[in-house]
Amino acid sequence: LHILERTEVTNIDATEKTITAFTVGQEPHRLPYQSLVLAVGANAIKLPISGNATEKIISVNNLADYQLFREELSTSKRVLIIGAGFVGCEFASDLSGAGFRIDVVDIGQWPLQKSLPQPLGNAIKHSLESSSLTWHFNTRIAAINKAVDMIENALSVTLSNGQTIETDVVLSAVGITPAIALAKKSKLKTAK
Repeated sequence: LHILERTEVTNIDATEKTITAFTVGQEPHRLPYQSLVLAVGANAIKLPISGNATEKIISVNNLADYQLFREELSTSKRVLIIGAGFVGCEFASDLSGAGFRIDVVDIGQWPLQKSLPQPLGNAIKHSLESSSLTWHFNTRIAAINKAVDMIENALSVTLSNGQTIETDVVLSAVGITPAIALAKKSKLKTAK
């Protein structure tokens, strides 16, 4: 077993069963393999949302993302969470308990709809519901824009049902998808 630190795989040749690797301070080199496992992580799913502030959507998928999220929270009191799955519900619970005003938006009818039957989902909904947490089900985010005549950095979120929510931070918790850029670049067959 050899661990190559500070090394990036830049290409895979499945026919020759080699990878091209670039190690900091060295020329790119080819390494043979017998079996190859890609364990390159995942990327946050990006939803098709319009508006002039979509770059403000934060997804927490690594430590750097989390640090950015914490920095945004340091000057904010309102957070809109997209997605009422496990991650969205966990953030909603933690943040509402820490004094933030939370709005959770989900296309489903109850929290954790893909994982739990409605009675259990409703129990979670009611256990988390408070004066600082509001659920918005059966709708999605249509647009995120910079709020007009509002506090600096405030965002105006328009839902597909026509409702508008003012918030400071938008956190996307709708899931991840495999990071397949290297596989695609190397012309490997993938499921996506």
